[in-house]
Amino acid sequence: MKILIFTLFLALSFPFAINSQTYPIDETTPITIKVVVHVVYHTQTEHLSDAQINSQITVLNQDFGHQANTPGGINPLGVNTHIQFILDQIDPVPTNNTSFTTPNSVKKSTNGGVEPWDRSKYLNIWVCNLDYNNARGYTQFPHCPSIPGLNTLNPKEYDGVVISYTAFGNTGYQPHSAYNMGRTATHEVGHWLGLLHTFGDPDAGCNSTDYCDDTPTCSGLWLAGEPGYDSIIGQCGGWRQTSNYMDLSDDRIANRFTQDQADRMRSVIFAARASFWPTHITVNQVLDNLTKYGTIGR
Repeated sequence: MKILIFTLFLALSFPFAINSQTYPIDETTPITIKVVVHVVYHTQTEHLSDAQINSQITVLNQDFGHQANTPGGINPLGVNTHIQFILDQIDPVPTNNTSFTTPNSVKKSTNGGVEPWDRSKYLNIWVCNLDYNNARGYTQFPHCPSIPGLNTLNPKEYDGVVISYTAFGNTGYQPHSAYNMGRTATHEVGHWLGLLHTFGDPDAGCNSTDYCDDTPTCSGLWLAGEPGYDSIIGQCGGWRQTSNYMDLSDDRIANRFTQDQADRMRSVIFAARASFWPTHITVNQVLDNLTKYGTIGR
């Protein structure tokens, strides 16, 4: 399976009432997130080059920005989320561990990893030899109980994304042809910003939801692109959106976010990751679509 659902759990363009004030949220104001990449390595193969790390940031910006003339912009049904990423620091960390086999162990120096940098300033990404449940990545969701699906309180010291060194970026060491375009990180950062899998609860069948109306209802795990899994599949009275980054398709098939997903991510930033919200947007500006994802309180 490409992605591990790491459930410690995690929806914009509308004004939210917070402490009796109206705060602005619009669909197109750029939101910039600084990234620190902790490269936790035991061998030189695991010690990724600056070029490979930068390639992953480029992929994130192409995918989240739906940039024209890039793999992230080829689907005309995709949208620009107006969320962008800047690589602020690369943090190389040698370790005696040959691999990391338990969740979050790479996030502690006592386990051979490294602690996150200030979570109010950075998206922390750990890249390591991940050997846990066949996962290529996992994420801790933000705590945002007023947005559906994000009511689990998670330890702040574990906030961030973990990616296998074998599925990071789109250049350098890329042993898996199905996951060599950097979409594992796109998927996991989507979780970090509050998106659920398009199939929601994999055990709920067609009764499940990801709380985004423009992602068709679908059922259970479907690894489009893998042997035996078609990229076009009818489910729950419609067509599964296998091209969505938040399904579990191979990298060459995944190529879009929807508008509801973009709105949800921006509202999660505002409600749960407010330090990344643009400071030049001030109170009392006019916003639209007040109640789409509910009133946010903090």
